[in-house]
Amino acid sequence: MQTGTCATIAVLALLACGATAPTDAPRKLTLRQYDELVESERSQIQYDFESAIARAGDSLATEDFAEADAEREKASAAAAQNPGVFSGSEQNEWKSRLAELHRRIDQTRMAAMSTPDGVRRIEAAKRRTLIDNFQVSRLGCQRTIGDLVKKARQCIDDAQYNEAKGVLEQILILEPQNRYAIGMTPLLADRTVRFERRFDPESLLASTPDWLLIPLAAALPFVLSRLHARARSRASRGLCVKCGYDLRATPQRCPECGTVPMSGA
Repeated sequence: MQTGTCATIAVLALLACGATAPTDAPRKLTLRQYDELVESERSQIQYDFESAIARAGDSLATEDFAEADAEREKASAAAAQNPGVFSGSEQNEWKSRLAELHRRIDQTRMAAMSTPDGVRRIEAAKRRTLIDNFQVSRLGCQRTIGDLVKKARQCIDDAQYNEAKGVLEQILILEPQNRYAIGMTPLLADRTVRFERRFDPESLLASTPDWLLIPLAAALPFVLSRLHARARSRASRGLCVKCGYDLRATPQRCPECGTVPMSGA
């Protein structure tokens, strides 16, 4: 009971010093539950800090100063994550350890640069770091290009040609020699033109072959003459020229389709 009271007082004191609740903490907590969450976050921050310090020491042993500096920054970020859950003495201890690590990195770097062999090792480590960063960047770029290619294919399948054109342009910006984008761009432009002309009457007529137009044009006078002859035949027999209904009882208007006979028909 006394231990729980001390823990509660410690939590309240930390809150008064500016400690913030863990991001995943529910809104309504008992003091015991809050104490457990604060302790969990303390453990996680301590683990991140100690791991970064250890990795910085390993990198320093191999004279990989770029990696050592990166791990020191991670340790510094961990120490600043939620300082309110730590006491003032703990914060001061972490600051001292970070300062000591910074001093060790600088001293080791200066000692390595004082000899030609050390300079070569430092330059080799820098080159390795650059190569690693380039490979990571290239891998991320290739993943992005792969996603864009999938998106372009989907847009083409859905006949969204303008959007597909924009996606192809993005691919060429990332990789100017991309074979898919280079080969698909002219094909997409041709498909876009054909798609836009699909419902254009003038384009449809212009694209119709002559061998199909000639028989149609030749048959048109015959069809018109047959229609005219049928209309005259129906009118002479007192039938509606449109639907053939008998108009002898209603000569003024066809009761079936509403057609008014022409005078003198």
